[in-house]
Amino acid sequence: MNVSIVLFANNGMDAVRAAVRNLRATTGDACQIVVMARECREDVAGYLTRECVKGRIAGFGFDPRGPQASRCGMDIASSLADKTYLVRAQDDLHFADGWLARVTEVLDSHRDIGCLGLLPPRLRRRRGRPPKPRLEAEVVERVDCRCFATRRDVFLEHECQQPAEPDDADCRFQRHLCEAGLRVAYLPGQVEPLRNGGAGCEHAVVLPEADLPVHAGSLAARERIEQIYRVGDDIIHTCRSCGNSELEVLAATVEFCRHDVPVGFSYTMRCSECRQMQVEEDIQFRCPT
Repeated sequence: MNVSIVLFANNGMDAVRAAVRNLRATTGDACQIVVMARECREDVAGYLTRECVKGRIAGFGFDPRGPQASRCGMDIASSLADKTYLVRAQDDLHFADGWLARVTEVLDSHRDIGCLGLLPPRLRRRRGRPPKPRLEAEVVERVDCRCFATRRDVFLEHECQQPAEPDDADCRFQRHLCEAGLRVAYLPGQVEPLRNGGAGCEHAVVLPEADLPVHAGSLAARERIEQIYRVGDDIIHTCRSCGNSELEVLAATVEFCRHDVPVGFSYTMRCSECRQMQVEEDIQFRCPT
C-alpha cells in the first residue's frame, strides 16, 4: 500500500515499542512507518535506531514542541514521509486488524473527503435517544486531530499556504480543507485509545494484557512473535541493582501460554558495571477468553 504512517511517540520506550509492533501487525508491513518522538531520550533513540537498521521503520525524528491545539506536528513529519497517503498515529492508541485497508478504501472512493478522522469527534450532546452506532464514514464538522488520514498532496498544499505562526487555537488544516471545498469525515471502529494512556502523559504506557492481540494457532503465533533483542547485543536498559544504563543480552527464551502457544520472549541480561543479572519479559499475545 502507498501509505506513510507518522507515529508520534510521547510516552516513553515501552509505549513506542508497543505501538510500532501494533502497526506492523495490523498492516502486514504494507506501509512506511516514520516515528516522531517528543523527547530525545537515550533509550528511545537507541530503540528507533535499531528498528531503522532492521528496516522495520523508515526513519525517525524529534519534535520537542509536541502536538498543540493549533498544530498536529505533521508539518515537520511530512518531509520524512513520501507516500500518497498520510496517517497520523500516537503511541497511546491501539489499531484494529484491517484498519488500513478500510481507510484507503474510503479515501479512494470519496475524493471529496480531505481528512478522515479515526477517533470519535467531540459532538454536542442532543436530547433524546443516543444515535445508533455507525459502521460507515460520516461527514462531521471537525475531527480529532490525534489520529487521521489524508492525501499527501492535500496536506502539502495546506503547508505551502499556512502562515509562519499560528493565529489562533483552531486546527488550520481542517479550516483549509473547508475553504478548499473538501469535507472532513469520521470512520468508526478502527482505533481505540489505550485505557491507561493519555495525550501528554509523561510516564511510559505499558500495554495492558486485555489490549494485547489474541494468539491464533501455534504455527501462526510462532511466525508473528518478534524477538527484539539478539544474544550478544549491548542494549540501553536500566540495571535494577546499580542503575547503569547498559546491559548485555545473554539469553533469549520463548515464553508459552497454557495452550503451549508461543506468546513472547524473556531475556536474561547482565549489567556491564555490577555484573548482576536480571530477566525482562516481552509478552506480545494473550490467550482467548
